[in-house]
This record gives sequence, C-alpha cells and structure tokens, in this order.
Amino acid sequence: MSYLYIPKGNQKLTVELTVKEAMAISSGVHFRENPRLAAEARKKVREQMDSLLMPQSIQLQYHLLEV
Repeated sequence: MSYLYIPKGNQKLTVELTVKEAMAISSGVHFRENPRLAAEARKKVREQMDSLLMPQSIQLQYHLLEV
C-alpha cells in the first residue's frame, strides 16, 4: 500500500464559515437566494489551505503575469 505524503497534513486549519456556508459544502444544500454560496465557501477553504501550505514568497502572483 502506498501512502501520500501531505506536508503539514496533521496541522489544524481554521476557516470561518457561516452556518449556511457549512451546510452548502458539507451536505450539498442549495440556497435559492444565493446560488454561489457553496462556491464562495469552497474558495474560503482553498485560500486558507493555500496560505498554510504555500508561504507567500513562493505563491504565483497571477495578477502580475502578462498574458
């Protein structure tokens, strides 16, 4: 059996979500008044994971790229 190594894998991650956001990403509840609620909550989690796993010095600064 092979194991995947995740740096800082046992470190706790704290994300502040509203009850509605937590329900939207954990159980898939859809809120008609705000259909983007789940996407915004996932974005909050992703941003916290990025800040924990990748220090600011090695993150890509997409807004500085000339495309």
